Amino acid sequence: FRFVTAQQYATALHHFTGSKEHNVRMRQLAKERGEKISEYGVEQPDGTVLTFPTEQAFFAHFNLPFIPPALRAGHEEFERELPIQATIKADFHMHTTWSDGASSIAEMGDALQQKGYSHAVITDHSQFLAVANGLTPARLRQQRLEIEAYNKAHPNFRLFAGTEMDILPDGTLDFEDDVLRELDFVIAAIHSSFNQTEEQIMTRMYTAMQNPYVHMIAHPTGRIIEKREGYAVNMPQLIAWAKQYGKILELNANPYRLDLCE
Repeated sequence: FRFVTAQQYATALHHFTGSKEHNVRMRQLAKERGEKISEYGVEQPDGTVLTFPTEQAFFAHFNLPFIPPALRAGHEEFERELPIQATIKADFHMHTTWSDGASSIAEMGDALQQKGYSHAVITDHSQFLAVANGLTPARLRQQRLEIEAYNKAHPNFRLFAGTEMDILPDGTLDFEDDVLRELDFVIAAIHSSFNQTEEQIMTRMYTAMQNPYVHMIAHPTGRIIEKREGYAVNMPQLIAWAKQYGKILELNANPYRLDLCE
């Protein structure tokens, strides 16, 4: 345990959550200004020590945007403009109460507009995932009517209709092409038979990659850290196929997934 005063908390928090390389770089920035960083604050040339109410204020003192702890690696976070909430305009992977989500289509749309988004895609689970109340083709079409009604009532915002469709254990897809071609955005995902061989898993992935109506592969390793191992995926091959067929591989930012390394 390290005990500090409330005034010192922000700089102490930064000191102990950054990597060594990040902290060295921050100390270099301070040194260039004649300052010195410690866990207790930022010492000024005259010997006084500045403290900050938040980490955001600490970074702002050095003319930096807030750098989230996961990005404090000591290199790129200082070289590029970090993505901030104001630059995000859409979310393409969202579930509603039609499957296993917690909010209705209208609630999701309203919340997204409040965040300043211009559009988004509703992608509830497909029929194979019964445990998540996955949608049949008939329910999928019913859902689209609700999405279209919401769009009509909100002309300055657009919800698109999509799905998170299962790649089945036998290598086929959960929906036929005549269903998929009606959708704006199709996510394909493996949620079953994780114990299959790498060859079987990759055969399933290849089926999805080749399908012209599939846009994205969700959480491409399937792992949940400390809860379950992922399936046996050949990631270099998957990336090569994604490039070949023009597909997106989801970089799932859930801290218990983090499927793709930087």
